[in-house]
Amino acid sequence: MPSLALGAYTSNYKPENLEIKMIKGEIEKEIRSSYFGGNVEVYANEISEGYYYDMNSQYPMAMLNDMPVGNPKLSLEKNLDNIFGFIYGEITCPNEQTLKVPFIQYKDPNSNLNICPRGSFKRLIFSEEARYALKYGYKINIEYSYIFERGKDLFKDFVKDHYEIKKLSKDSVQKTTAKLFLNSLYGRMGMKNIESTLEILESTEAKALDKKKNITIFSQLSNSKVLVKYSDRIPYNIKKLYKENKLDSIDSLDRNLNKLQLKELDLFKKRSVPSAVHIASAIAAYARILINDYKNILGNPCIMSDTDSIVLTKPLPEELIGKELGQMKLEYEIKKAIFIRKKLYYILTPNDQVIIKASGIDSSKLNYELFLDLLNGKSIQIERINFKVGWKDLTINVEKSNITVKGLIEKIKTLEDLNKINQTQPENDNDLFILFSNTEVITFFLFLFLLIIWFFIYLIFFK
Repeated sequence: MPSLALGAYTSNYKPENLEIKMIKGEIEKEIRSSYFGGNVEVYANEISEGYYYDMNSQYPMAMLNDMPVGNPKLSLEKNLDNIFGFIYGEITCPNEQTLKVPFIQYKDPNSNLNICPRGSFKRLIFSEEARYALKYGYKINIEYSYIFERGKDLFKDFVKDHYEIKKLSKDSVQKTTAKLFLNSLYGRMGMKNIESTLEILESTEAKALDKKKNITIFSQLSNSKVLVKYSDRIPYNIKKLYKENKLDSIDSLDRNLNKLQLKELDLFKKRSVPSAVHIASAIAAYARILINDYKNILGNPCIMSDTDSIVLTKPLPEELIGKELGQMKLEYEIKKAIFIRKKLYYILTPNDQVIIKASGIDSSKLNYELFLDLLNGKSIQIERINFKVGWKDLTINVEKSNITVKGLIEKIKTLEDLNKINQTQPENDNDLFILFSNTEVITFFLFLFLLIIWFFIYLIFFK
């Protein structure tokens, strides 16, 4: 589907005057470091009332913004007003009194997890996300940048046509296809080649790895150490070839198959994945900006956020609700909810409908009582079905096992804590969230007071 979406776009929708560069090498690798997904966070563990909203076609909406096109130019420009592209530098997040919910992501080198930290850190970031962050109190010290041309309406016609089909079509197949095209094109821009990993492992570890990965080099270095080069899963055609021909070695492969057969099986064809990660990174950044507006609303604390959804304690204004691109839709009113951690929560609606989200766990085995146990710090055992592949005879075995879901060690802020935070927000283009920080208010009135004093002094001594 991603390739079909790309083909449809390039043949029918791509503006001739805008060039999408397929960047490779070190620049591609560095720009890929700016490519993050959506922020998924829990800010309070329990509420007795709330509203779960979902954004309509968040990523297609993000695709309507200006995109980085043409060749990147490395620059030492420090003024963000003169940059459209990607900047590298030190980013400082404001304190909790200024910004309740931080939103700039950073990959922690120790845990390898994506987090939204306080304090200072360095990373590459899309210029428009950096510009947006400044409005919320972030500070950015730019060291260098990759400047692109600003491409307007790069995806406008593609998004408009397919969203209209998705919204208006009575044909379920046509509607689903349009939806997949809208979401697949963005993903296609961010694809990358499968990379191999070279490691020295213990013999036992290498044998275990052989069951999961496609090993291309397996060299015994000593009695206990092995040099292994591996990539992702074994391709389906190789499994099929092994099963049908019962091969024991490369020699038997040569004896049983001629070059034409090998070509048909497509085993040795090297593929390069053309991608434009700078486009994908920009779209992802714009998508985060769209949802971030709803995380820091004065008097309406954010309880939980996912890539394109949000849980708030109060309803949103009616003008934000609708069926158009980027508008919010109310998925559930919440009577009671427990949020343990990312993608693990229980929601009860006013009409007693139960919604349970449990990533990696069979949600049908969870209930309210078990969520209460987790909330109170008690770990629980859940049965899980595993499918194991026997590579030798290519069989699939079904095995049952128990997994432990750990309870909360310490609760996150309560709703009362969130309400106590003297939350501030920036001006927003749609005038829905117009607020000033405490510092800005004090500075403004102090300036006004001094101006009045100066005016009276002028009247007394110079008139």
